[in-house]
Amino acid sequence: MEMFDDTILELLSKNTDIAKIVDLEKLSQQPGFKIEQTNSYVYIGQVQNGLKHGTGILKLLDSFRIYVGEWKNDKKSGLAYEKFQSGAEYFGNYDNNKQNGYGEYVWANGESYKGNWIDGKKSGYGEWFGQNTSYKGEWNNGFVEGKGVYQSENGDQYTGDFLQSMKHGLGEEQFANGDKYVGSFKNGKPDGYGEYYWKNGSLYQGFFMDGMRHGHGVWQSNTQGKIDRYEGAYSNDKKCGYGEFLWSNGTVYKGNYFDDYRQGYGEMYQNGVIFYKGEWDRGIQVEKSNTRFQFQQKMKTQETTARKWKFNNIDEIQELEEETVTSGAEGKKENNPKITQKNSQQCRMKTLNVESKPSNSDFTPMKRSLQLQKKATPAIQTRSRTQSMGNCKIPILQQKQRSNSNQINNNQKLEQLVKFSPYKQTLRIGRFKLQKIQL
Repeated sequence: MEMFDDTILELLSKNTDIAKIVDLEKLSQQPGFKIEQTNSYVYIGQVQNGLKHGTGILKLLDSFRIYVGEWKNDKKSGLAYEKFQSGAEYFGNYDNNKQNGYGEYVWANGESYKGNWIDGKKSGYGEWFGQNTSYKGEWNNGFVEGKGVYQSENGDQYTGDFLQSMKHGLGEEQFANGDKYVGSFKNGKPDGYGEYYWKNGSLYQGFFMDGMRHGHGVWQSNTQGKIDRYEGAYSNDKKCGYGEFLWSNGTVYKGNYFDDYRQGYGEMYQNGVIFYKGEWDRGIQVEKSNTRFQFQQKMKTQETTARKWKFNNIDEIQELEEETVTSGAEGKKENNPKITQKNSQQCRMKTLNVESKPSNSDFTPMKRSLQLQKKATPAIQTRSRTQSMGNCKIPILQQKQRSNSNQINNNQKLEQLVKFSPYKQTLRIGRFKLQKIQL
């Protein structure tokens, strides 16, 4: 008992606040004063109807835990001091065995809370102090919730809304490096519309998601007075989608982005004049592989249109040309049975050398190349022709048997049409092709 008394006296001497609660001399003179000891605890104080009631001291044996304060019907109630097994201490109000009202709690690691309590949990306005960090604001059910000011260990300071001890809602965060963010937060990170200001003067105004720029936004840099500006889509903190970039020198890009690079179709302007439009690959201008092919197809279409405009019977010319090629190829197969027959679509031969010119100056290259030499006897059903181009003479393949009337009519029609054709006919081993002659 003496040892217990010494412990109480030492505790009271070191804690003046506790001494204000308990005066052992006065306590011993209070009605119902009693000293009760069991195998687990010792109680010195007032008792009513066998229950702790009034002022009393409860000390748990083999433990650091001790309670000094008011009791009501065997429950802690009123102003009191309590030291816990963990080494933490609390001085404040109790109700129904729990902290209620104003109280101060100090953890063993030095952290502290001064504020309101409800049913043993921090609720209402309170101030929490840690090592180089603090929070001053509203609490709810033990969590930081409502409006408050939080300062982190690295010097960042956030002022705004909280939910479940996380930044949530509208707020402003001033960073230790000089940057600042003003806008919406969700689960501790910027989410929704917000504005980020760098200390060097750059800024971003737009939408965030999970702490990263995401959605439509405007970014503007400020480097030594030179301002670059981008307005467009973002995804996961990178430019992605359609956007427009304006450089300080007046150059403008309008087009698609992906992973922070110009990607896909885009156009470049300088002083309002476009100087490139086309495809991009990771920020580099590229030309599609079929661009040249499309240009050639377009030129061929224009050329064909011009021919049809000049010659209304161009379809008949092409029909006779195709017929000559077919008959010539079949005739050669008949005369050369040893030659393996090949699919005409798979057999591609070289055209004649267009630089060859006829030795006879009486004929122009155009007329000479289109002139068909005929044999004297038209009655023969299968006959050969010779087409001369310069000094190069190539035997024409024998044609299949046809009626004399059809053969003569075709030759006459072809001769009549080729007089007006500006194209050169070349024939070699079953391959027929028209080529424009440069005069």
